Amino acid sequence: MKKLITLAAAAVAFVGAVAFAGPLEDPKTCTEAEFRAAVAEALNTNLTVNTIWPRCAEYKLNLAWGRFPEARAELDATLAERGLAPLGWWYAVRTWPKCAAAAAVSSGAAALYPKTLAIANRLGVDVTPYGIFSGGGTLDDLADWLSEAVAFPAARMWSESVVLTDFRKCTQKLALRAVKRYIRSQGKSFVTKDGVNPCESYMTGLTEALNAPRFAGLDAWLKSIGLKGVDLSKMPSEEEVAKLKEDVLFGDRDMDNRARVILGVCLGVDGYNEFVKEYNGDK
Repeated sequence: MKKLITLAAAAVAFVGAVAFAGPLEDPKTCTEAEFRAAVAEALNTNLTVNTIWPRCAEYKLNLAWGRFPEARAELDATLAERGLAPLGWWYAVRTWPKCAAAAAVSSGAAALYPKTLAIANRLGVDVTPYGIFSGGGTLDDLADWLSEAVAFPAARMWSESVVLTDFRKCTQKLALRAVKRYIRSQGKSFVTKDGVNPCESYMTGLTEALNAPRFAGLDAWLKSIGLKGVDLSKMPSEEEVAKLKEDVLFGDRDMDNRARVILGVCLGVDGYNEFVKEYNGDK
């Protein structure tokens, strides 16, 4: 059943809002009182999860709520109580923590991604590889994210192929630091000498693992530099991937973002590129 939010509920959350009519005139200079009034008016109707966020944009609230963290926190709590979290809640953990937490529970993601959500909450970042990387996460954190993400359940946290690209890039950036630390822990130097870069063979091995079908070799690579590794056992089976390929090729399923990510991981870079050529009739 779709949950609704009423003006009465909004008024409770935004006590003291001044009389106001219409969207914010200038989100960059409006006062907090004007912002709160605009929020109360924007919520003066029955709203669903599909209409609340367009309504906020209509009233230009999205251009001002970064200026009023306390008011936004109150709005976050109000919307979370009524299940009106952003549809892409995994991109909202940092900015709408209560909404994101409620959505994670209601969608079943909280049970599917416990380690990842714990990492996001610890770092105060969105549930994405880039969020983990930019928030000061470690290579082990990214490995935990991958261990849960490769199950590709319906309550997924990566619905766009760009997330796969970001995972590879962020892993390589963090890996270089980890490799240097590992080499130094072995009593050696990572400085290039006589044209030999001690890090090169490690990074080449990582690139091969990240580009390989099913990230083959990634677990062993991580463990080779003293990290705990990654659990890829939840990945779709060979039979499931073969069925997905066939369904996409014969038009029984759209080549949507979810299909792109699953095939991109399970076929590897070269295999996926070959598949795309076949799909487009280029081979």
